[in-house]
Amino acid sequence: MIVSIKEEMMSKTNNEHCDCGCNKNAKCNHKNEKKVENNYKKQENDANKHLNELKKELQEANETIEDLTKNFIEAENLSKSLNISCVELKKDIERIKERNKNIIEEANDNAVINVAKDFLPILDNFEAALKLVKDNEITHGFELIYNQTRTMLKNMGVDEIASVGEKFNPELHNAIMKEPAKNEGDSGKVACEYQKGYKYKDRIIRYCTVSIYE
Repeated sequence: MIVSIKEEMMSKTNNEHCDCGCNKNAKCNHKNEKKVENNYKKQENDANKHLNELKKELQEANETIEDLTKNFIEAENLSKSLNISCVELKKDIERIKERNKNIIEEANDNAVINVAKDFLPILDNFEAALKLVKDNEITHGFELIYNQTRTMLKNMGVDEIASVGEKFNPELHNAIMKEPAKNEGDSGKVACEYQKGYKYKDRIIRYCTVSIYE
């Protein structure tokens, strides 16, 4: 009986120990170490997972930066292209304005010259009438109209070409005859004017018909 009780007590004593040999009533160091190890592994896994997420975000950020850089370069090139296009467009506009200005000026010049050509025969007739008519009242009326017409042409920019006493200029004068020079130094000058000449700016409307001294 005594032996049985002793064996039972020893059996209980043995059962109070863990598989690792620690007393069940005492704190097991192996379990704590295992728990710490598991916590460390979990933290390590969480850290690796977070690191991978950060790497992914960094890669996406780099890709975004590359896209933005590419878009910026394209925008910069487009801006330069647009600036060049704007400069060329401005030049084209200025050329068109200048061309239109020249066209308008030429059309205006042609209109003035055509009007002047229509009035020149009238002036010639008044000049001839003034030489022939002896009636003072009629002559006064002719002179009034003649002077008004000349003033109108002058206001339009039409000028008479100087002739008598001027050196003969084939670009302005049309010589139809020659006369002996009366004084030294007259040779080559216009002696007499038979028909007035007119010009508008640098364009000849009608040459002077003259005679020149030999």
